[in-house]
Amino acid sequence: MNKEMFFSLVPKEVIKEEDTDKRINEQRKIIENGKSFVSQLSINQCVYKNLVDFDIDERLNLFDNLRSSLIINEHGMYFYDLDTESFGFILEETFNLENMYELDNLYIENLLNGRDITKEEIFLYEGRTMIFKDILEQFVFSSGMPSGNDLMLMLTVKKALLGSFLAEKNIESLLKGQKEIYDISILV
Repeated sequence: MNKEMFFSLVPKEVIKEEDTDKRINEQRKIIENGKSFVSQLSINQCVYKNLVDFDIDERLNLFDNLRSSLIINEHGMYFYDLDTESFGFILEETFNLENMYELDNLYIENLLNGRDITKEEIFLYEGRTMIFKDILEQFVFSSGMPSGNDLMLMLTVKKALLGSFLAEKNIESLLKGQKEIYDISILV
């Protein structure tokens, strides 16, 4: 996902003059909470720099950037019959997604368009279905080991990274006297 597409999808809102200080404080809290949450993740030890230090392009293509250090693998704590190959097949058949490292962009694009794909029921085989969130929890970003941060958590991380970035942009706009800001409620 590129910046132009992302910014075109994020809704905007106009705030009242008397709400400016309140909104600046809210945005600061979003930034603080997002950075605190992301900084606690074990994945930070495996990547070339802390996730909170990623620029907007790195945040927008988070999964693809993580691929340089980590892979999507089966979670060692789950003993289901889904493996990375069947996960790739599910992504292709259900979402027409050929590259599993673009899942984060698919998720954010759909979320900003009002569709949370993690809540959808996915057909697996022989009448068996699962909620997509439950499937995502069976796979992790890892450095070759069967444990790591699961994909559902990593989608939440991406929301936090993008939400905190937009909160910073909102503060900049408000401090310049602008009243139109990004509505980031869906990302926090």
